[in-house]
Amino acid sequence: MKKSDLYSKITTLFTSGARSEAELLLNNSQTALNAAELLECFGNLHFYNKEYQKAIPFFERAMQTSQEYDCARYHYLLGVNAEKTGRLTDAFKRYQAAIEIESNFVDPYVELGGLLFKIEDFEGTLQCYTDAIAIDPNDLPIRHNLIQVLLQLSLKDSAMYSQLLYDAQAAYNAAKRSLDPPDSNRVW
Repeated sequence: MKKSDLYSKITTLFTSGARSEAELLLNNSQTALNAAELLECFGNLHFYNKEYQKAIPFFERAMQTSQEYDCARYHYLLGVNAEKTGRLTDAFKRYQAAIEIESNFVDPYVELGGLLFKIEDFEGTLQCYTDAIAIDPNDLPIRHNLIQVLLQLSLKDSAMYSQLLYDAQAAYNAAKRSLDPPDSNRVW
């Protein structure tokens, strides 16, 4: 089920860290969103405030409005819980569901990559982190994780992965430099 542009705008504000702006838009748009989107947006408000137990009932109520409606963050949270309790197959399915519902939600790619790394599916991990970087190119922890998996892959096949590793390290360094402000007190 395709979600409205207004839902997407509110969610993008939440994901970018503009929470007060997202909350203001959400509060001013309550009548413009359908019931499921409104409930999910309130769930997202709690999700991005790290109030996960408060978010889940909103997601569940949103999904009860229609058999076709689904919430990516709900599946993501259930996946994290499943992984913590050792139910890796269930976690895998939940992360995949979250990605299918909302392909630009970066968190399930990262968690799925971590899960695949644990079971030494390094090629799958590489794909997850590559996809995650395409969504959020400035996320240094994701870039760090990519380097770690490329290190593992290059141990098995240096010829195939050494250039990718070199490029990933260069991209990490460039991203880090772009995020670090120059030291104005430095004397040359």
